[in-house]
Amino acid sequence: MEWEWKCAGIAAERGSCTAAWRESARRLAALHGSVRAYSAAGSLSAGLASDAAAAKAGAPVSPAPEIQICTTPLPEQIPDDNDHAASVPLPSYPGLMSGQLPNGLSYVILRNNSPSRRVEAHLEVFSGSADELEHEQGLAHVVEHVSYMGNSARERLLSECAAQTNAYTDFHHTVFYAAMDTEPGHRSLKLALFALKEVLEARVGAARLDKERAAVLSEMGMVNTIEYRTECALLAALHEENRLSVRFPIGLEQCIRQWDVKDVTAYHSRHYCPSNAFLYIVGDLDEAAAQTLVNQIMGGVQRKRTPESAPERSEYDAIVKGTLKQTQSRAFPPVIHSFVGTEEQQHEPRLRVFRHALLHGFSLHVFAKSPIIPTRSLADVRRALVRRIVSAALQIRFNVISRGVMTDSSDSDEESSNGCAFNFVEFVQMDSGREACSVCSLDMISARNMWKEAVFLGITEMRRLGMFGISESELERYKQAVFQDIYQLAAQADRISNAEHVQGLMDAVALQSTYLHPAHLLHATELALTSLTLDEVNTAATEMCRHVMTPEDLELVMHSGSESSSEPSINSDPELELQRSRTEAIREEQLTYMPIVAACVPLTPESGGNGANSGANFDITEEQLMAEFRRAQQEPLASGGDVVVPDALLDAEGKAALLENARRMELELRALLVTAIGRRTDENGVPVPEPTGVDSAPFVHQFALANGLRLNVLPAVGQPGRAHVRLAVPGGRMVEQTQHNGAQVGVVAVGARTLQEGGAFAPWSRQQVELFCVDNLIQVEISASLEFFFVDIGFPSDMLAAALVLLNRILERRVVLESDALARAKQAFEQAAGEVARSLEDSAVEQLLSQLCGADPRLLSIRPPALSKLSRHAVEAAVHGHLRTHASEISLAGDFASVDAILPDIRLYLGSIAASAAPPSFAEHARAIVPIPCAERATSKAQPLHFQELRFGDTDERAAAFIAGECFSWWGSLRDGSSVMYTKERDAETCSDVETRARRSHPLFANAASAILQEVLNRRLFSALRETEQLTYDAKFNILGSDRLLGAYYLAEVTASPEKVSRALQVMMQTLRDVQQGRRKMLADNVSSARRTVLARHSAELDKNAYLCEICMGMLLDCIPNKDASYFAELVSVANEITPDDLLFLLQFVPLPSETSQQSKGTKSGGDQDLRTVSCLAVTTSDAPSAAPGVVLDIVTPMRKGTTALGH
Repeated sequence: MEWEWKCAGIAAERGSCTAAWRESARRLAALHGSVRAYSAAGSLSAGLASDAAAAKAGAPVSPAPEIQICTTPLPEQIPDDNDHAASVPLPSYPGLMSGQLPNGLSYVILRNNSPSRRVEAHLEVFSGSADELEHEQGLAHVVEHVSYMGNSARERLLSECAAQTNAYTDFHHTVFYAAMDTEPGHRSLKLALFALKEVLEARVGAARLDKERAAVLSEMGMVNTIEYRTECALLAALHEENRLSVRFPIGLEQCIRQWDVKDVTAYHSRHYCPSNAFLYIVGDLDEAAAQTLVNQIMGGVQRKRTPESAPERSEYDAIVKGTLKQTQSRAFPPVIHSFVGTEEQQHEPRLRVFRHALLHGFSLHVFAKSPIIPTRSLADVRRALVRRIVSAALQIRFNVISRGVMTDSSDSDEESSNGCAFNFVEFVQMDSGREACSVCSLDMISARNMWKEAVFLGITEMRRLGMFGISESELERYKQAVFQDIYQLAAQADRISNAEHVQGLMDAVALQSTYLHPAHLLHATELALTSLTLDEVNTAATEMCRHVMTPEDLELVMHSGSESSSEPSINSDPELELQRSRTEAIREEQLTYMPIVAACVPLTPESGGNGANSGANFDITEEQLMAEFRRAQQEPLASGGDVVVPDALLDAEGKAALLENARRMELELRALLVTAIGRRTDENGVPVPEPTGVDSAPFVHQFALANGLRLNVLPAVGQPGRAHVRLAVPGGRMVEQTQHNGAQVGVVAVGARTLQEGGAFAPWSRQQVELFCVDNLIQVEISASLEFFFVDIGFPSDMLAAALVLLNRILERRVVLESDALARAKQAFEQAAGEVARSLEDSAVEQLLSQLCGADPRLLSIRPPALSKLSRHAVEAAVHGHLRTHASEISLAGDFASVDAILPDIRLYLGSIAASAAPPSFAEHARAIVPIPCAERATSKAQPLHFQELRFGDTDERAAAFIAGECFSWWGSLRDGSSVMYTKERDAETCSDVETRARRSHPLFANAASAILQEVLNRRLFSALRETEQLTYDAKFNILGSDRLLGAYYLAEVTASPEKVSRALQVMMQTLRDVQQGRRKMLADNVSSARRTVLARHSAELDKNAYLCEICMGMLLDCIPNKDASYFAELVSVANEITPDDLLFLLQFVPLPSETSQQSKGTKSGGDQDLRTVSCLAVTTSDAPSAAPGVVLDIVTPMRKGTTALGH
């Protein structure tokens, strides 16, 4: 893996430490209640000095009304009653500076040193798509584009400071931001504030409007995926009673095409005034100096707004009147909700069904809306904690029952199941500022043949929690887990990023809540949890689940409550009459607790389709859905039993056995189980750690274990209280055998997922292991890439022993690969393959990749026919073939006191693992450096595969274009075994100076240069396709690199309208070729700006333990010979030396479609490069009613037409 691209991969990784940290930040925000940016030349119309002189310097300010400021500290302890807690205010974040300028602009400034020398400025305009009039649908988004793109101050900021800027529009607001390095005299912040000032003072020109209109229309096609359409359908169902159901930010095409400058100016004048905006500045800065700049620069914006007498202003004021935007928060959209439990609520469940053939699986979503209550007191924290405990309890129960499958024979050794009820299930209640309500949601996704089971289990389990609540032991576990989670957050308080602070402050402003410091939140949590009772939690559980419960359920709850009290039993007529009256009142009140139910139903046409449902019609009627919903509501229920959760994964007896085993191994080997190794040694020849140049993790320590394992250890303080460990084993999908009727296709990937879905090892069941991990904030992710098998574990630093026990059990092959786990794994891959088949972009990429690799199935989706051939024995053999100590590497990064302090645990849990070597055939594949799979096409017979038209069935018009081809690996290797690195024989004449030779000979040259090259090419494509040609919203060039393979692939893509996509493909080809041939030179400034962006991303991730482990991966593996412990320090230094000539040199090894092929639109071949590249136009079509949407109809080549089955 290449260093830049790891950032996105880790962030998206389910269960990763990074994901857990971001989730913690999200929860902190919850308790408190898109313009691409590239460097361009430009200058300010007026200088900084003249603007500053014109500003109202020194004008007085008043506090910002939305920022809750409280300096009263929390008490050390409080009485047990919740009434007293309501009177205890929450202290605001220390050092929070807020104000409101005379022109009405509110602002908040917060000093934050994570990361150091970085600052961000965000301008939030309280105007989003929900504020649009009928003829303005999409105008908020267009105004966003017009106000920031072409903004002269922003262009100067980008060109001079290499800042990152962006903007986005949502229901309730539009946000513009800039993130940059701090500079002497706050120069970069000044430029950012001038750019944001220009947003409020934007002057709209016809040329800029036309450019941004084209970009927005292209963006409309780009975002209009089935996932986007599904989200819109769910939001429309959830908010059917108000304008959120018809005011999506992207807008309506017919409106966007007709607006002129007058329309844009009118909207801007109505909404873009200082009194309707809020400025957030967070970063490593002097708060007083920043406040002065805000006063000087932003104070000069006039307090203007469309007169109230204007017709559009009057129409807008009528929309806002009486809404939550007027009555609760100006940051809310102008809506009124039908809240659950109110008289406005309907007396029947509101069911809406979204049907589409691009949907693969069935999903059900059950909602209830309630008002947002600001978080300002200790009682509010207590309420939020109770909701978290209830949500966690139900989520964990869902995780347990979702593992259950319906099997034909539980005795069978082989998997013979029909699948599991859920592919995904989540229960959560969150305050949503963008929707101005608190939403309790149950979201379930299942295979279509399991939809009834999913509905039944989801509703019955939710009812069960509402009726019976949780047990005392569950409460204690969840209280401890919640406390530990917030403890971790508090420990990382000084590592919260600027962006996370801004989001938290925005939420606090919108929800009218106090913005808390994590340490204060921890103290408040401790106070609240101390007196929290089981009755309090179970009462909240009933309230949160009430919308799926029946009156009979509630009667049972009330009867249970009365039995627990000392009330006498009913034995007289008046008492019976009173009971009947109470029952009737319950039934009447329950009629106002009706859920909003939305279902997404896949449609499979009579012909076409995939898998088991191919050729069969599939639909679910509203009547069928409600019948299953009612069946689940009427099912008699009993409270569930507790699962005993172990205190430790290895008891005292097991630990003693390991200690004895370790002692015995050292005696037999006559050597230590763990030995330090390294490139450097001290004067006594003892290996010393390698410096990394990373402030938060200054050294990497390396060890060799007697059993063959290799270990990298990085003490790191980037995430206080957290750690991450990664096991990396060479192999991956490349070791799958593609012969023998494809019986091994997917066996490694499915095996890894099966191990993930399982988890049982003696003496614990899977449920016990899972609950132990949940309670102790341990996240485990097991996966397989093309090249490697991975086990990633994120955990609290003090749970190191537990994490190493998990690795021990996995490497000892003690974890059971169960039949039902295999069934769930197969179902997950079938779902993934179906989603690829139903995505225009993914289908096109898979088609091109198939052509490049000669249809090698190891690089493609694992489809149902291959999945059906995989047995439990086969996947177990594949997994166990990887789980060998020899040739395996472990990387460990985290907040440890010292390496010496953790060596005993390493010796005990890792050193005691029995040595094991992979089977000979497996080892040969795992360690070999092999060429990337590639199609062999003879030059004389080659059919140029360019400008192919991939027709994709869909109901909406969309289009995209792609170029793909062979490329070099991260280490510069090519498929034929040669390298991009300097060689005397090839490069002596063209590379004469010593410095260039040294630079291009460095092992990290290709690795560092490729990251910068991608950034430069992305900017060139953006400029040519969007700014000059107005063909698209976005274009990308990615190198899909490899670590241990010879060669790799690249992919360039652009989205455009169907009528423009062919031209977009031509321009993309021409732009890349012009750069490659030197017609459009890469200048030193271009490279310098791109380098700063790349290194800034890299630096921002270095605080993440998971990222550190990713970087370490391969340092001690024989299959990556050029990577060692110097990688950390030298990667940045090599990147800093890269020149434009280096990038041009590297680009010569990237084959591009020939000019002949481009000009002939693929009807003629131009040479060898056309044998190593492919391209296509992916266009949707709805003119073939017999074809299933989402299934590729045909591939039309320039020479002839024909149908190519992709097997989706």
